[in-house]
Amino acid sequence: MFSFDQFISDPSFCDKWYAFEVDDSLGLPIIDMDKSNLSFTIEYIGNGLEPLDNNLELEFKDYTVTVVATTGPSQPITKRAPFTLRVKIPCSEFSVIPIAERPLYCPKKPYYDPNMPDWMKNLRDTVIVLGTDTVIELGEPVNRYNQPLNLTLELGSLQDIALYSVQTNTLFVRNLTQ
Repeated sequence: MFSFDQFISDPSFCDKWYAFEVDDSLGLPIIDMDKSNLSFTIEYIGNGLEPLDNNLELEFKDYTVTVVATTGPSQPITKRAPFTLRVKIPCSEFSVIPIAERPLYCPKKPYYDPNMPDWMKNLRDTVIVLGTDTVIELGEPVNRYNQPLNLTLELGSLQDIALYSVQTNTLFVRNLTQ
């Protein structure tokens, strides 16, 4: 919420009317003005990418919002007070919005550390089909410095149907129908 001070008029007992203007019509749906509390509520996450010109590559877009106050019934006097509203893309890696709470239009990026070894970068989800033996090769077990790892794989409740080979860094899943 963004609030603003009441405009001062002379004489002070004169009624005042408030409105707002936005320099780009794409900004109108994201701004809600509460004239009784002299405040704005700004909500752009639920409006998709329209406030950002439907561009996922755009880091932000600035809008000039102007509060307009008018007083005087017979000879109206109008004053304007502009401010800049910066709408940031919620999908950015620098966004303060937690990944789990980001909008559905944000692309899902697989997590990886650029320094992790190739075998970790290449790990993918594997569908295990009932009735067939499955072999999941995990690649060469080395760290980011290409030094051998001493791996242990905890299989938990899968230990009855799966076996991990330290020598080959491979996971074997047994046929479940046999």
